[in-house]
Amino acid sequence: MIAHHGINYDTDINTRMEAKVMQELGLGGQIHYLESPRPVDVDLEQSRWKWLRDAGAVNPKLILGHFLHPTPDILDEASSAGLKMSWNPMSNGRLGSGIADISKYRKYKLPIGMGVDGEASSDRSDPFENMRMGLYSVRGKYEDSSVLTPQDIFHMHTLSAADVLGMADKVGSLEVGKLADIVLLNPPHMGHLGDPVSACVFSSGVKDIERVFIGGKEVWPRTPPLAKPTNNWQAWEF
Repeated sequence: MIAHHGINYDTDINTRMEAKVMQELGLGGQIHYLESPRPVDVDLEQSRWKWLRDAGAVNPKLILGHFLHPTPDILDEASSAGLKMSWNPMSNGRLGSGIADISKYRKYKLPIGMGVDGEASSDRSDPFENMRMGLYSVRGKYEDSSVLTPQDIFHMHTLSAADVLGMADKVGSLEVGKLADIVLLNPPHMGHLGDPVSACVFSSGVKDIERVFIGGKEVWPRTPPLAKPTNNWQAWEF
């Protein structure tokens, strides 16, 4: 994966060089694009979309980080060319960058995966908090609670995120043949909600994580080693 320098700092030469490395090595690329809300930055980055296109970087291997302020033409071209988006709502709120118009992007069928950006810009790398931030901000933007569901947001943070990274055949869901990366949550903390996905999105946090498995191997137990593991939950029957 190529981490592009950034279209607002880059030169045309650098943009072409980064695109060439992607093409020759068969690598994906990720670029922070249209994150800043400052009009001068928005105008500059929108005008430099042509740089990405002319360099050959507008292709399915490029991930657009943030992508908050596209023109309709840029949005249409990005989705038509198979580009993907990494949505970072907690970071966007922390920095006052804006609210991604996820409902509109989905109408364009732009693939969207969610990420936490990083502790430098979102303080807590908590995917549960990130899901709530994204869900609440888009619902608030539209003043409509039906515009985005917990199921939508959960999918974006799991299987859709894996798809954006080109790893949906390995992770993102629990299926035969995949790597069995599993996070087990403590059900009592969300027992008041009947739908487990809604409960996960609305009520869970990193504090509720009890076990983490990577490739089917347990790598993080909350229960102290000498304590008897709580393995009689229905949620453990997988």
